[in-house]
Amino acid sequence: MEGAQRGKLILEAVPNREIEQNVAVYLSRLARNVPPEVLSAKIKRTPIILSKNILAEQGVKIVADLEKLGASAAFIPHGARGTGVKQTLAKLSPVPPPPPKHGGKKWGRYVLASIFLVFSLSFLTWRLYLYHQAHRGYWHEKPDKLPQIARIDFTAYRPVSERAPSVVEVAPQDMYQAFLYQYRLRPDTRFIKTFEILAERFGEYHSRSKVKSPYRMGEILSNGKVIVVPLLKKKQPIAEVRVPLPMTFPRAMAAFNEWLGAMENGVVQSRATTSKIALWQDLENAHGDINMADPRAVTNGLIQLENLWRKVGPEATIFRAATRGYAMLLMVLYPDKMDYTDILAAYALSFLALAKRLDPNLSLVSEEALLAMNMGYTAHATDLLQNGSKAPPDPVDKTLEAFMREDLEALKGLKGEGSRVLGYYLLARLYRNMRMAREAEDVAPRSGQEIDNFLSPGHPGPLGEQGLPKILQG
Repeated sequence: MEGAQRGKLILEAVPNREIEQNVAVYLSRLARNVPPEVLSAKIKRTPIILSKNILAEQGVKIVADLEKLGASAAFIPHGARGTGVKQTLAKLSPVPPPPPKHGGKKWGRYVLASIFLVFSLSFLTWRLYLYHQAHRGYWHEKPDKLPQIARIDFTAYRPVSERAPSVVEVAPQDMYQAFLYQYRLRPDTRFIKTFEILAERFGEYHSRSKVKSPYRMGEILSNGKVIVVPLLKKKQPIAEVRVPLPMTFPRAMAAFNEWLGAMENGVVQSRATTSKIALWQDLENAHGDINMADPRAVTNGLIQLENLWRKVGPEATIFRAATRGYAMLLMVLYPDKMDYTDILAAYALSFLALAKRLDPNLSLVSEEALLAMNMGYTAHATDLLQNGSKAPPDPVDKTLEAFMREDLEALKGLKGEGSRVLGYYLLARLYRNMRMAREAEDVAPRSGQEIDNFLSPGHPGPLGEQGLPKILQG
């Protein structure tokens, strides 16, 4: 075997895919250690050397087998020269594959694609022509005549009710200011409503009968630091009130006083004409109902005040009692299912301003503190109770101030004085505020069935069924 002739085994060409698969199957039997996918990849790159040193008998046999499968192969002995070598190399040159046959379907696709391309270009050209005709004047304008977005002066006075400009609607230079404008301070709507009430009911508040007021509130302006409230008389501006922002409770009360002063210019103020004895008797009856701390009783007390006001005319003590009645309604009318709290707070503020205007020396600490606390201005209420005045002589005022100071010991000592119902109600409510539910339950039965009713959650009272008295209506 050592002297046997050896040579190279070359796979020259595989005509088509079917023969290629057959050759791959045949060769995979001979070279079992080579993966089939590697053999298939090599067969596609013909000519290739299948073996560099193979016996002549084996090589001739494999060549014969491959040619039977339809492939082209050759065995070249080692040291072959001359004509035999040239003929072998000639056999190694790849046979060019037959030219592909172009079918009618492929030619039809080319024609359709060409027609679609021409149609698309024509449609695009037509659309560009129409657009150019529609904007012909725009393209020929000078740069200084191009449309510009108007600038906005955010430091100027603008209506408070105006919608905040969107960031995408303003000029690029104003985008940051437009963003800050959305967070600009706004006045409390309850204060704004008070200006409107005082103007529209000015004549009625200063006489016994319902007199149509010539005054109205104009459009409120703001620059983010100050609000301007115009006063109109017969639709003509006659004065304006400026209030710095934020609009605190003391600033609002000072503005109301200035507002009333502008309307009272040249108006003779009428005063109560009934004797003090009769006035105090009717006031005591109204106070008794208001101190019951029940929405129905408070409303009845306000109706009595309205009748007294119609009888005697403007009186500071009547307005003070009305202020307390409204403040009490704000405290006991919960939950407010009919959205009365804002209008009630505005009327309470208007009566408080009228009482201060009619009698600057009248003590209104308890009423103002109670109203401020129920409106959420607790800091102002605390300041009034600490610095407003000395201890009030009225037991009811002492009870209210002890409740607002959250002085539990003082309130426990006063629960039987003045209004017994109010004392136990405030004590039970303070216990609940301090999360002392058991103590609150122990106090509630002592006050009678009325306390059991309005201490229970969700008791709004029949205010919506009866309707507001005229003195409450806007």
